[in-house]
Amino acid sequence: MTPHVRAAVLFIALLGAHRAEAGPWVDPSPGHGMVTVGYGRSEASEYFSGPGDASPVFGAPIARGTRSPITAIAPGGFGTVNVAAKLVENQMYFYGEVSLYKGLGFVASLPMLRNLALDTGDAKASNTGVGDLVLGLKYELPLRGRARGLAFGPQLYFTAPTGDPLGAATYPTGAFSLMPAAVPTGNGTVDVEARLSAGYSFHPVPVFVTADLGFHHHLNHGRCAAPNGSVKQITYSDELPYAIRVGGSWSPQKRGFHHARLSFDMSGTRSFENHATTGNTIGATASECSANNNVSQFSLGGTIAIFPVKWVGLTYSVAHVVSGVNVGYTLSNNLGIVAEF
Repeated sequence: MTPHVRAAVLFIALLGAHRAEAGPWVDPSPGHGMVTVGYGRSEASEYFSGPGDASPVFGAPIARGTRSPITAIAPGGFGTVNVAAKLVENQMYFYGEVSLYKGLGFVASLPMLRNLALDTGDAKASNTGVGDLVLGLKYELPLRGRARGLAFGPQLYFTAPTGDPLGAATYPTGAFSLMPAAVPTGNGTVDVEARLSAGYSFHPVPVFVTADLGFHHHLNHGRCAAPNGSVKQITYSDELPYAIRVGGSWSPQKRGFHHARLSFDMSGTRSFENHATTGNTIGATASECSANNNVSQFSLGGTIAIFPVKWVGLTYSVAHVVSGVNVGYTLSNNLGIVAEF
């Protein structure tokens, strides 16, 4: 698969990264909630191959999920050569949730500013824009077991295509004559995602565990820009998102250190691969828009939040895509300011 396609794979896969913060619990007091404003950076110099991928050199099939270096295409000799490249995303993001009424909560997530780049070290093609807006509702069912720490309920999310699915960038003039890079800031579709979320608090021991399982569907066709400048249409596959989180808290409630939370996360997405497959070989441009389709991934990570005072704190999270199909071997770091109200 060609490397400018890999940019789309990585960046599309990261769009919903902050949605997993929601969890099953809803603040029992209407008007209460939390907001986070932060900065995130993701990098990948390798990727996991997708269905139908072939070697850009010999055209031989590559086993799906094989980890390979990311490269950019440059002229060399009588044809082209592959130049090592790195995919980088920097973004400012907003995440918030608020209790509306007796177990009903509202969630909003938006990458406010996304800078995406395919960097060879000697040259960089980048694009900057806003990401896709995610709005959602979650409901905590009134269960008898709640007094024993059990929480359970559905979640429903909608994605508005506020990002640019046709984002592209060219390298500086004379930079090895590298091909333009497809760097979209959104997938161009209206999405719906339904989840069931459960959690258990081991109170009075300050430890909790949560689990989410969902179904993600794109309601319309997407668009993307091919390297030759044409705009192509794609039907995205359905996906099965899942997550497990184990965490705990510590509340000394001292001056300068009110409380802290720590959690460990396992999360991922499994594509049903029920629409366009990749099938890219060297020189085949007709199917390149499907490169950000049929993405499956499994990530490990963690989050720590420290509150010097009761309502305001700092949060840091890290996540690493450790296996997958058609996705970058990505390390992500996020640092934010969180306010609880």
